[in-house]
Amino acid sequence: MTIWNCLFRLFIQPPELLFEFLFSFLYRHMNEPGPVIVLLGILTGILFLPLFRRLDEQLSGDLDPWKKLRAWAGQITKKPGGEETSAGSGKPRRNRRPRQEYIPAEIIIPFVLISFFTASYHFFTDLQTLAGEPFGPIRDLGTEDLLLHIAGIPVNFLPFIPAAILFISIAVFGSRTTRKSRIRMYLINLIFVILLYRCPSGLVLFWTTVSLCFLFRTFRYFLGSVYGHNNLLRYAEAGMIIAALALLNYGLFSHDPGSIKKTGLLTAAIIVLLLLLLHTLRIRPFRAVLSSASKEDDRLFLLGCIFMTILTGIIIPSAVIRSSPEDFIYISAYYSPLWYILSALLTAAGTFIIWFGAFHKLSSSPARKIMSLGMLLLSLCSAVNYLNFGTNRGTLSNQLVYEVYPSDPIQKVLINTAVLIEISALVYCVWKKKADLFNDAFVMLCLAASVMSVINTVNITKQLSGIDDKIKTALQSRQSIRLSKDGKNVVILMMDRAIGYFVPYIMAEKPELQQKFDGFTFYSNTMSYGATTNSALPALFGGYEYTPAEINKRDKEPLVKKHNESLLMLPVLFTENGYEATVIEPSHANYQWIPDLSIYDDYPDIKAYLMSAFYTQPNIYQASIDTLNRNFFCFSLYKTAPLALQPILYTGGLYNDPDLLNGRAVNTLGTQQLKSPVSATGLTLTFYQNYDFLMNLPVFTVIDESEGNTFLEIVNKTTHDPILLQMPDYEPSYEVNNEEYEDQPITRRAADGSVLELGTTKQITHYHANMVSFLALAHWMDHLRENGVYDNTRIIIAADHGFPMGFPGQQFGPAEFEDILSYNPVLMVKDFGSSGFQINDRFMTNAEVPTIAMEGLIDSPENPYTGMPVVNDPVEDPVHEIYHTRNFNVTTNNGNVFQPGDWFALHGKNIFDPESWELLGFY
Repeated sequence: MTIWNCLFRLFIQPPELLFEFLFSFLYRHMNEPGPVIVLLGILTGILFLPLFRRLDEQLSGDLDPWKKLRAWAGQITKKPGGEETSAGSGKPRRNRRPRQEYIPAEIIIPFVLISFFTASYHFFTDLQTLAGEPFGPIRDLGTEDLLLHIAGIPVNFLPFIPAAILFISIAVFGSRTTRKSRIRMYLINLIFVILLYRCPSGLVLFWTTVSLCFLFRTFRYFLGSVYGHNNLLRYAEAGMIIAALALLNYGLFSHDPGSIKKTGLLTAAIIVLLLLLLHTLRIRPFRAVLSSASKEDDRLFLLGCIFMTILTGIIIPSAVIRSSPEDFIYISAYYSPLWYILSALLTAAGTFIIWFGAFHKLSSSPARKIMSLGMLLLSLCSAVNYLNFGTNRGTLSNQLVYEVYPSDPIQKVLINTAVLIEISALVYCVWKKKADLFNDAFVMLCLAASVMSVINTVNITKQLSGIDDKIKTALQSRQSIRLSKDGKNVVILMMDRAIGYFVPYIMAEKPELQQKFDGFTFYSNTMSYGATTNSALPALFGGYEYTPAEINKRDKEPLVKKHNESLLMLPVLFTENGYEATVIEPSHANYQWIPDLSIYDDYPDIKAYLMSAFYTQPNIYQASIDTLNRNFFCFSLYKTAPLALQPILYTGGLYNDPDLLNGRAVNTLGTQQLKSPVSATGLTLTFYQNYDFLMNLPVFTVIDESEGNTFLEIVNKTTHDPILLQMPDYEPSYEVNNEEYEDQPITRRAADGSVLELGTTKQITHYHANMVSFLALAHWMDHLRENGVYDNTRIIIAADHGFPMGFPGQQFGPAEFEDILSYNPVLMVKDFGSSGFQINDRFMTNAEVPTIAMEGLIDSPENPYTGMPVVNDPVEDPVHEIYHTRNFNVTTNNGNVFQPGDWFALHGKNIFDPESWELLGFY
């Protein structure tokens, strides 16, 4: 991270995030960028009220900034011996001036203006939502206006409007300042015109609105000086109340519901009424709030800012990354997850310490006291929200998006709101009587938060130890895989979370796939022994010795050892029998999210590679890194917000990114945003890189003319991170619109006439991901067929587990994971020289994959680690024990036995009979 990046996140990103949030929120309700920009300018003008007040003082001659600055600089002088003295006294300076006087407002004002201008420039110039959008005479808010043509030369007119407004302010009211001050203001105004001249019209419109707010505020101050501030305020309040009520009445009862005009009127009326409500808080119960701020109040405000900085900048981001640091690493574009924490910390410090502190300094003494109370309430309520509400959201992706959209029942939202109101009332009562208590409490809170931050960061650092060597090894492993043309090849394709239930419908929708998968037998009645990779994968690669129940029986050995044994067993057995073995992406090898290929170091004949990330362009990873640098702080704000506000901040995992929300981002990978069951914008990075790997299988498959035998084991996660794809070919696209291809309801029909209704986005996206995986594999099958290695290759396509889809009749219990499809993985087998596509409903488990792979090739195979024969389950009619865990993280569920979870039993041989499933208990 460069110095510029750090400065950007400290000073520029906080106001830019504010612009993004306000623009996104308003645009979702108005759907017209022009009025949104005007409202955004008004809101910014309201935010600038403390700054306008200071500028009013300057214009009225009450404050000469340069004189003040010189006086401030000369407050402390030095005697020849180096002793500090008070200015003009010559005596040693005993007491420091109050802290708030050490940074003059005259330094803060230009800082605020320059930073806000830079943030707005960066925001509007990058805002693709404005491209091609007109507003009044402006043809395109995303480009220069070019409204005038002088001698055939196009000239931008809009930048002169805010300059003219500011010129009027300086000309009319600048007479109260010195001549140097007026000249300085005119020069600043000229620079302002130059900077705006080539800018997008949207940016110029924004600053025009802000300039009008400044002009209005200055007129108000001038008229107040003539007619009296109190009288003017009363008249203005009465007029604003009447106008706001009129707007509210018209907006509520007009006959154009949902129109831009009505939305704008309602928004304006509500803003005015809220401002008036805040002003009328000057009543007896709140006199304590409106008194002058003390030094203790300012100290409490600073401590609150520090606490919020630690909470949102370190604790929350580090807690997310700590659960799985390697999940946030891209092998071909390495970027340490610790940088995400630093980025969030800088943005948090910029937001709460720098920007909150700047406006705190510009505010009046009573306002500073209110801000002190507000920061106290914000800090305590944020901590309560983070620790006690919205804590069980499910699986969070490495793009900070929940697998299932987080929502809360209205009862929980009301409880959360009531708790926050009670806390706020109690804190206010204590604060009014004994405010100094909170200063000591906040010191302890900040210390505790700092300790937690250090613990999380140290833990992440330990987990990342040696990661450089892993990345180096992985980057050197971009190799090809070999298949023999004259020998025998055995291939196991493990498609993570591929659901067997979809296969008949996929084959019926795309009949050509049956020819592509000629010789395959699909086993529809297949069961897995777990619903997550850490519990279900060992049985797939290691057989029945590695079901969860059998693994737990070996309670003296670590889980990681038994997991590694399951990954090693087949490659070791095949190499011992003369096969050349290749393993690609062995899941959770050595219980690491980025598979640790060192488990194969003792077996030089086994080639192990990480290849799924190599076929995605590096600039795509950089875009994802930039998004995470932005979104970690946004995620922290989301986690600390009241439940009622969390959907507004989350926005489907896009965290109010305007271009992504509006579908205007170009070639951006991160997270797909579903607009409806048939339309979406964007691409999910993890899906794309796994899909890209499948599509490139023919590229790195080398056909060898020798007679040697080969064994190939591939793990792929295209089916694990599903997205909506563009029909009819199910292609990844930044813009997906399937309206012309889907009827309502969305259904699929199998060859036997059964109908599958895809009623939820989860069902639709999983079906699409499974479909495109088969289409990509069909492409590889053609490649094998064309090169003469199809018939001499045994291919097993299997999954470790399924996923709860919520289809009617598939639940055997009330919980989401008590869904048959959670334990229904794909299992398809093509043997040497077989032909025809068949569906077989014989009961199978994915623990039979090892015996299928070795059948007829290795006589009486024995597990090299236990000495036990590798055979199918010897029990004629067993009761199969299935384990489900909510903690699928191998960095935490990594003892000698699996942590307590839900255990089920399947009786009989029909997994689709809910009556055959029994809940054994939680243990």
